[in-house]
Amino acid sequence: MQDSIVVYRRLLSDPQARHISHGPMSRAFQIKHHDRCLIGLELDSRVVGWLHRWGLYEAFKLSRLPLNCQLITVLIERWRPETRTFFLVAGEATITLADISILTGLPICGRPIIFTGLLSSLSHRQFTNYCLRKFGWTPSDSEITKGLFQFKPLADRIQQTHITADNSDEDALMYARAIALMLVIGVMFPSTAGDRASTQFIELFDDEDAIGDYSWGSSVLALLYREMSLAAVGERVTLGGFMRVSLVSLPELHSVFPL
Repeated sequence: MQDSIVVYRRLLSDPQARHISHGPMSRAFQIKHHDRCLIGLELDSRVVGWLHRWGLYEAFKLSRLPLNCQLITVLIERWRPETRTFFLVAGEATITLADISILTGLPICGRPIIFTGLLSSLSHRQFTNYCLRKFGWTPSDSEITKGLFQFKPLADRIQQTHITADNSDEDALMYARAIALMLVIGVMFPSTAGDRASTQFIELFDDEDAIGDYSWGSSVLALLYREMSLAAVGERVTLGGFMRVSLVSLPELHSVFPL
């Protein structure tokens, strides 16, 4: 692993490493991602249609790109939190909203992602019934604690379900919601708190006609900036955020990490 980091440093810097912002990292960062259940899925055309409608399909495809923690570590060494830019041999570069829109297909205009507490007044039984109706998944008592839910059962449900022509349109919609929720909590806004995520994310999928109205892309970029900036100054060893975006957004990396 360390040999890979050395190679990437040589490719992205001059021999004196003058482009390193806060000095070389002693080890590669850990990148949180919970996307195993999304890899290798064969989706029914109706499920794909819903993901397209919500602006999430390209991000779903990008979630299958391998994560290179060593290369991301070397990139963060060259990240300047003050200017939100990478300092590379070719000059300064950054990730823009236009990059997010083009590379991930995520909407960059629309409603801000704000949690309203829509589901906070529900009893546990009402909440589990809501999850069953919307996602086809029922969390148990032990899987919900202090506003967090364990998402492994949801991931298992996604892997074990296969939507075919025999399934109803409602089945396809529930499955699309489940995939979209897992994409959001596992790839776009992955939790660094183990295998649990905030139940507040679930409320974003209440109305299937409004899911695509959110400015998913601007929130993804804001979190990405925040995570890289905290890591660059030594306040993070485990990163959340849609880190795959950093691997595909900079032309300088294409020879190092071909798509």
